[in-house]
Amino acid sequence: MQFFATLNTFYALQAKRINLLQDTAFRKLANGKG
Repeated sequence: MQFFATLNTFYALQAKRINLLQDTAFRKLANGKG
């Protein structure tokens, strides 16, 4: 079970990082248009 917990944590962190990258890219895009 520890393996799955670690895996879930890893995926959660990856998803958070991707969301952050998308948010940053979106803001850069918005700033470029503005």
